[in-house]
Amino acid sequence: MSDTRILTGNYAVAEAVKQSNVDVIAAYPITPQTQIVEALATMVETGILKARFIRVEGERSAMAVCIGASSTGCRVYTATSSQGLVLMHELLYWAAASRLPIVMTNVNRTLAPPWNIWVEHTDSMLERDIGWIQIYASTNQELYDLVFQCFKLAESSQVKLPVMLCMDGFLLSHTATPVKLIDQNVVDAFLPEYTPSSFNQIILDVNNPFTYGNVVSPATHGDLYYKHRYLAHKAMITAGNVFKKIQFEFQKLVGRAYGGLTYEYNCSDADVILISIGTLFNQSISAVDLLRKEGYKIGALKMRFLRPFPHQELKQICRSKKALLIIDRNLSPGIGGIISWEVKSSLLELKDNIKIISAVAGLGGCDVTTRDIIEFVKNSYKHLTDKKGERDIYWIGLKGEFFG
Repeated sequence: MSDTRILTGNYAVAEAVKQSNVDVIAAYPITPQTQIVEALATMVETGILKARFIRVEGERSAMAVCIGASSTGCRVYTATSSQGLVLMHELLYWAAASRLPIVMTNVNRTLAPPWNIWVEHTDSMLERDIGWIQIYASTNQELYDLVFQCFKLAESSQVKLPVMLCMDGFLLSHTATPVKLIDQNVVDAFLPEYTPSSFNQIILDVNNPFTYGNVVSPATHGDLYYKHRYLAHKAMITAGNVFKKIQFEFQKLVGRAYGGLTYEYNCSDADVILISIGTLFNQSISAVDLLRKEGYKIGALKMRFLRPFPHQELKQICRSKKALLIIDRNLSPGIGGIISWEVKSSLLELKDNIKIISAVAGLGGCDVTTRDIIEFVKNSYKHLTDKKGERDIYWIGLKGEFFG
């Protein structure tokens, strides 16, 4: 029988990774991710988890081990955060371009300097263009359930791409909530043992040696590299539809649903949509409930995926809306919030019909309260009829900043 446990996000992920029957784990500790790999190391040492836990001297080495293990046909997992993710950068690209189904949890944390261990999404969003699927959770239950789906998605014969599962540092990683666990036999039915031959993955074999990832040039190999990148792009686009099917299968087995690449809350009759990612969505729901009581026709939309980006879903949801209010817990200096600019690019054809107002909030782990979001919404409503075009970023919680 399944049971319910009080688990932090870190321990919920570790439990799901154990149940996923991984073969190899390679990781290096970094706050606020450390508890994930500590828990997994304990499981391996006590025999609860039949896997190899490979201790390395840093995050770059951890990803190198993951690449090697995945290349030989193992189900592979790692976890990191912030500076550790940045240290992996070169090999993250290699893993994606090699089409290796590695699953990694990134516990979102601010990048230094100055040193800060609290939540911010800039670390993972720096890696948005390297070819990893990126998924963002907003609850510990969703994190637990997504681990199984991430492995299934990464290993799909139509996808064969690594997946980065992101969660807010401390707000999820160290906050304990009830998590309903899934019976192991149900997990095994949903996520069978990984056999690379079933997914048409080329694996390294000492008894059948060949060259893997060799040098190619336009002069001697035509457009081979070009085709390679095209196929990776096509796989990323395909991953969105594959994930929807995986979600449907998971819902039938377990009974829990979270939407597809996005999740809507009171959006169908709304004139204005509040868009966020991660735990900011939880405060957005509370703000929507309170604002609705005051007569505001507003809904909330959670962006679950950054890559593949949910273009079609956004267009369908937002086409008839008057305005989009976007809250980013990240910053691209000189541009602003990354989600905001992704949304603007995606909805360029609708720019004359929809007003988009952007906010940056919670950098360095600063609190973002329901009251903060309500203030942002009410200030935004004052400018919905303004025809001056683009507005400056609204800085939530930063004193002295204002519109325009």
